[in-house]
Amino acid sequence: MKKTFVACVAGVVLSAGAWADEDHARHFEFKPDTLVLSRSVYVGTPDLLVPGVTLLPPGCVAGTVDVPLIAGGTTPVAVTCSTPTADGTFPNIFTNGAADAHFGITSPIFLDNLTTDGHLLSTLAIPTDRIVTSFSSKSEMALNRSIDGKSITFMGYRGGPGFKTAVNVFDVSNANTPGVIDPTNAAVGQYYRSVAEVDALGHLQTTDSNAYSGDNGRAAIKGNSLYYMVGNDNSGNLSKKQVTTTIAGEELVNSNGVELLVPGQAPPVPPNINKIGDFEINQVIEPSTGVPYALDKAGKDDNFRGVTIFHHTLYVTKAMPELCPAAIRRLWRRCRSPSCRDFPIPSPPVSHLPARRHRSPFRSEFGSPTKTRCTSAMRAMERWSVPRSTGMWPTLPASLLPACRSGSA
Repeated sequence: MKKTFVACVAGVVLSAGAWADEDHARHFEFKPDTLVLSRSVYVGTPDLLVPGVTLLPPGCVAGTVDVPLIAGGTTPVAVTCSTPTADGTFPNIFTNGAADAHFGITSPIFLDNLTTDGHLLSTLAIPTDRIVTSFSSKSEMALNRSIDGKSITFMGYRGGPGFKTAVNVFDVSNANTPGVIDPTNAAVGQYYRSVAEVDALGHLQTTDSNAYSGDNGRAAIKGNSLYYMVGNDNSGNLSKKQVTTTIAGEELVNSNGVELLVPGQAPPVPPNINKIGDFEINQVIEPSTGVPYALDKAGKDDNFRGVTIFHHTLYVTKAMPELCPAAIRRLWRRCRSPSCRDFPIPSPPVSHLPARRHRSPFRSEFGSPTKTRCTSAMRAMERWSVPRSTGMWPTLPASLLPACRSGSA
């Protein structure tokens, strides 16, 4: 049984341009002044899994792994495997998440072209041998229009050497990337977190990245011929201490958060994975206590969800337990000189916007310097405005709107 999972991410469509993909032969065009919605469809069958028999994650080897320490020597880490409790029948297949913490299954990506009142104009099916998403994740396929208005971008998964890009592959979203291997990760597959760029005629280009090993690449935006990505990594079994004392942990911490990727380049490997922003939760005061939040597991404070660019400034949203748009991190202001093409690489964020508690803000966008909207996995859309009387961001949204019935905006 096929079931649709809607990612519920919409953006104004670009105008047609000259950028092309030589192997794209179909006639397709996004219409100007319309919307694009990303979605996925579960295409699995009951026989994909045999309860109590099929090994999960695929290729998992249970036992103790000796992980190299930065200071020399090794530290032991236990790795466990599991078997499913349900077969591939929808929706019970997803109850297997209780047995397999890495559970997910790859599925196709579709981009629907809609009128602003919701009528379907056409659908672009993204080739499943080029890039896929992971069902039923709510963390992927956020759509962002490029700064020049000529293309849209989203993130997905592509198989590394020896691993195919296809639907109905298990635990890909928690697998390692080929260039950043966590030996404690039971999901031993190797899949790039890749950026897909689609122009107005439906031409597709993909660029592979080794960032976000063990978790999701969530969103990407193209500005000044560069991709700015956000996501999360480190779903292996390293402890909080081991993340900071092991070589694998150090690579994971530096392959997370806000990353920079050059379109079309070969996937960078450590130490050349270009992390361009770092944030620690103890930079923010907990309103109820008046003291900074306690530090999270190294790298998890860079668990960003959404990204946008407004007025030459890059903003990202922070995942729970942070706030939205307190979680909107104003990271970088681009210099105004015409000769300056790229965003400078910063150290700490420029500022954060105060707001209230909000779980998992996946996307934000600015309508003006004083107005922004934020949507989340809580399936709601908040509109925030700066009152003229104060000139400051408020602690409560100006309005709360219902969002998508499933997925995340």
